Order: sequence, then structure tokens, then C-alpha cells
Amino acid sequence: MSGVPAFRLVEAGFSQPQVEALAEFMQTEAVRRTDLLEFEHRLVTKIGDGRAELVDVKVELQAEIADVKAELKAEIADVKAELLEVEHRLETKIADVRTELKAEIADVKAELKAEIADVKAELKAEIADVKAELLEVEHRLETKIADVRNELKAEIADVKAELKAEISGVKIDMIKWMIGLSFAQTGIILAVIKLFVH
Repeated sequence: MSGVPAFRLVEAGFSQPQVEALAEFMQTEAVRRTDLLEFEHRLVTKIGDGRAELVDVKVELQAEIADVKAELKAEIADVKAELLEVEHRLETKIADVRTELKAEIADVKAELKAEIADVKAELKAEIADVKAELLEVEHRLETKIADVRNELKAEIADVKAELKAEISGVKIDMIKWMIGLSFAQTGIILAVIKLFVH
């Protein structure tokens, strides 16, 4: 037994079986301590190995992250360069389209101006024809109006002559009737006088 001699335990009043049992227990505990120490050593070793592996993994990950960053930066730079090229191509195309559209607009304007000029000329000719027709219509209407006036004047003159003749006849008839009436009145007056005289 380690630590305390067995005779001391006997002297202290322990029996032999108790001393043997105690010795066995102490040996078992010693074995357990040794196992624990070995386990602790192995655990510390594993922890150290794990830390070393973690450090290695960290270094590897940092290297991989650096590589990924570098690759991404390169890809981003390539994408930016492609975008600049695309933007340049688009600007060139837009400038070409603008130039084409300006030319087309100028052509359309010229065509429209020519068409408008033609339409104006046609309208002027049509307006001149319409004016000429209106003048002819006006002349014909004036002629017809003059003819109607002359006809009406002639008819009015004829009506006046007829009315004058009728009026003259009526006057004569009225004069005759008035003379006859005055003779009748004179005869009546004379008859009344004779009545009163007799």
C-alpha cells in the first residue's frame, strides 16, 4: 500500500482483512488515477491536435477565401469591362439610330413639304375653278334677275294699264249713276213740291 504502511494501520486498530481491503481499494484508486491521468493526457493531446488542425483549417480557409476574393475581383473586373464594352456598343448603336432617324425625319419632312405644296397648288386650282364657276353662276343669276325684273315691269305696266282702263270705266259708270241718281232726286223733289202746292 502506498502512502501509509500496513503495520501502522494494524497499530491503529484496523484488522488484517480491513487492511487488505483498504490496500486493494488504494491500489484500485491508484489505477483509476493513472487511467484518468492517461485519459487527461490523451485528451490534452487530442485538444492540442484539434487546435493545430483548427489552425491549419483556418489558414486553409483564409487562403481559400483570399483565392475566392481574388477570383471574384477578377470576375467583377471582367464583368465591368464587358459592361463598358456593351455600353459603348449601345451608345454607338444609339448614335447610329439617331443619325438614321434624323435622316428619315428630314426625308419625311421634305416629302411632306412637297406633298403639301402639291396639295396647295391643286387646291388653288380647284379654288380658282370654283371662283370661276361662282362668277358664271352669279352672272347667270344676275341675267335671270334682270329678265325677271323686266318681265315684272312689263306685267306691272300691263296691270296698271288694265287697272287704269277699269278705273276709267268705273268712273264713267259712277258718273252715269250719279247723274241718274241726281235726276231721280230732282224728280222726287219736284213731285213732293207738287204735292205740297196742290
